[in-house]
Amino acid sequence: MMLLRSSLSRASVLFLALAAIGSTGCITTAIVDNVQYRNAQRAQEAARQRRIAALEPLAAAGDAKARVKLADELLSGPDNKEADLRRALALLAQAAAQDDGRAQGQLGEILAEGKIGNFGALPSDLRDRERGIVLLQRASTHGCRSETSGTWRGLNPALAASLGLTAAGRPDQARVWRARAILHCQDSTPAFLLWEATTPQTTPARRADSLAILLLMGDAEAIAKARQTVGAEDFAAAERLASNLQREITASERDYPAPPRKEQR
Repeated sequence: MMLLRSSLSRASVLFLALAAIGSTGCITTAIVDNVQYRNAQRAQEAARQRRIAALEPLAAAGDAKARVKLADELLSGPDNKEADLRRALALLAQAAAQDDGRAQGQLGEILAEGKIGNFGALPSDLRDRERGIVLLQRASTHGCRSETSGTWRGLNPALAASLGLTAAGRPDQARVWRARAILHCQDSTPAFLLWEATTPQTTPARRADSLAILLLMGDAEAIAKARQTVGAEDFAAAERLASNLQREITASERDYPAPPRKEQR
């Protein structure tokens, strides 16, 4: 019996020793991983600071693209400093005033939404939805997609303007800019508009808008299917709405021309 107890005791000690070694190994691995992660962070931040230093003189000299890139670098910092946010928005405003489409799109979206990425909601004195909408409308004249990075990748300024106008409680103008996003930039398809125009899952106003835009697209097959599905009275109302919408689009293009054809896609 004593021999058995002794054997069990030695086994327990051995098990605990092995467990301690295993635990120590895990801790050591975690420490190494943490050190490597911190080193990588420091290297990334050092590289960012070098890019900032290289862009500073170009931005100060008035280079619009350098101002936009510098703003990007300031907004990508790890600390989310308000001073960096304010300076970045000032740089974007300067570049937007130089008619830089990317700056107009980025700043417009930030102001129209009242927030930005990891920074969250803008300070109250920086919020200006109306200015943001105008900047997005100006950006739409340059192209259908802003050549941007990070948060703004693939931004369609016309559609973003429509969303901003909707949020501002201006549905009639929002309809015009949604139509422009679709007609100029193919932001939707006849098949999807047909679905929206004929399904009870969308609101009556949305169905009417989608059918009117579908009529302006001129897709004969989709329009024929809509005519078969929608009541004659509703279809006639959509034709009237489409006619008015075309006039409103034409009027808006006097202030904000359609993007160059090569930029439409």
